[in-house]
Formats: sequence, structure tokens, C-alpha cells
Amino acid sequence: MSNKMWIGTELYNGSFGKFYTQNDLDKILSYAIDIGANKIDTAECYNMEKMIGNSLKNKKNKFKIASKFGHEINGRKKISNFSLKSVKRQLECSLKSLNVNHIDLYYFHSGSNIEFNNEEVWSYLTDMQKKGIIGNLGLSLQHNLVIKEDYFQVYKAKDFGINVVQTVLNKYSQDSLRHVVPYCNENNLKVYGRMPLAKGLLTGKYNENHIFNDNDQRSKSEKLNEEIIKSNKTDDYESALLWCTKHVDEVVIGSKNNSQLLQNFQTINYQ
Repeated sequence: MSNKMWIGTELYNGSFGKFYTQNDLDKILSYAIDIGANKIDTAECYNMEKMIGNSLKNKKNKFKIASKFGHEINGRKKISNFSLKSVKRQLECSLKSLNVNHIDLYYFHSGSNIEFNNEEVWSYLTDMQKKGIIGNLGLSLQHNLVIKEDYFQVYKAKDFGINVVQTVLNKYSQDSLRHVVPYCNENNLKVYGRMPLAKGLLTGKYNENHIFNDNDQRSKSEKLNEEIIKSNKTDDYESALLWCTKHVDEVVIGSKNNSQLLQNFQTINYQ
């Protein structure tokens, strides 16, 4: 069986209200190996790569790893930086933190068209591919560009050797179905859907009056939360996840615990 699920790791940094320890992550990734969930999706700005790297020390070659570039962390500040000098530094830091000598999929991470259209950076990354340090190149689309129907980066992707496009897609946010997904299908670009459950709001577990704690990033978007939850009153977790799965090649999704990891893995791969 070909695994179509990537384990999203942003939630493990505490951004959804629960803070994870190294031991917590070790248990989740060990269980992931047991069930065949062998793909990890992370990013330079999640502040998770060192923890993931610690977990991988005794799990060499068990996982495919996807990471992203475009941001540096200075204290608690996330600073966008797509310059060649910075991208080189980011890749070196990711490899060291993740405790690997190869990243299977390396994404341009939600930057502007100007930041994306940088021949110097893509030439460097192509060289890293030739050296075996990077496998595939990817484009993690800024969703605001999709909403605005600005497809410059998608059209330019193959010119830079990109063969995977990651985009927001769920029953509430269907913007990528207008053009991004059809274009990728027609042009031999793989499409990976992220946020298939709209940060958990499409699971049927919340009502529109739910109050998230201050440590949860969802607490900053109360009106949007209410709108998303109301839009999905008649559906449940499984139908929402399957809706995304049927439109894309693979899915990036976070799992809070082993039980949720298994449920996500089975729904995506066996339905």
C-alpha cells in the first residue's frame, strides 16, 4: 500500500493549545512506524525540527521528511527571508536539527511572487538535488494568492524543477479547486492538500460558541471559526477528511495522539 498521509507537525509546538514534550513526540513517531505512517511534514518556522531530529536518532531511514524554507526564527519572531544566503543557512540548519543528511521534499514556504521568482535560489536548490541533499522540490502556496486567483507561482513551478504543490483544501476553503488542482493534474504536478479539517473545525467536535484558550491560535479568529463550524453542521470528521482526500494526491494532517494518528491514517489510505 502506498501511504498518502503526511504527519503535520505544527501542532506539536503548542500552537493549538497543547504543549508536547520530547517524550510525547517520541511515542507518536514510534507508533507511526508501527502502523506505516512514514511521512513527516515540518517547516523551519514551526520550531519543531530539533525535537523531530531527536526522535529520528533511533529511527534512521524510517521516515520520509518534508521541510520548508523562507523564514528564520529570532527569539519568538518569525522573519521572512528568501535570500540565497539565508536559504543556504536555513537548509544547513534544517539538516542539522533534523539529524539527517537528506530532505526528501523541500518546499518554498508561502512567500510572495517576487520572493518566489529568484533564479539564484532555485539554481542553488537544483545543485543540492544533484548532490543528493534534497529529493524533490515543492511549492507550499500562500492561500491568500489562491483566493485572489494569482497563479503566477503555479505556472512557474515546473520552470524551477518543482513537482509538488501543497495548498489549503477543505470543504470550507475550496478555492484551490477553481484552478490550482485542475492545472496541476493537467501538467503533471502532484497536489498535496493541507488543513483538510480546517484546523479541526470541520470534525464536528465543536459548536459555534466554543471558546479556545489563549495559547491556541484559533482563539484569534472567532468569527471565522464560527463561520466554518456552521458550514459543516451536517457532516462529521470522516466525511470532511474524505472530501479532501478524493481531490488531491496526498494529505498533510496533524494528529494529537496515537488514536487520532491511526484514525487519520486509516481514513486516508483505506477508504
